[in-house]
Amino acid sequence: MGFVPHDCRVVAIEMGGASLVDYKHHERCIYLLGAEDYGLPRDVVGKCHTLVSIPSIRTESYNVAVAGSLAMYDRMAKNGG
Repeated sequence: MGFVPHDCRVVAIEMGGASLVDYKHHERCIYLLGAEDYGLPRDVVGKCHTLVSIPSIRTESYNVAVAGSLAMYDRMAKNGG
C-alpha cells in the first residue's frame, strides 16, 4: 500500500470486521471504504491495520457516503467532538 504517514493507522470500513460500537479510534488514521457493489479488495483489507464494521439492523450494508459519515460521526462523538 502506498505511502502511509508515520504513526498512522490504516482502517478498513467493511463488512466482517470488529464492531464500530466498540472501536477506539486512533489519533492519526486513514479510513478506507470500498465500492458499494464489491467492497474493498481482499488484498487491500489484508494490508490494513484494522477491519471495522458498522452494525445494521435492516440492511446488509450502507452505501459508501453513509458509511463514511457514520464512521466520522462515531470518531467525533468518541473523541469529544
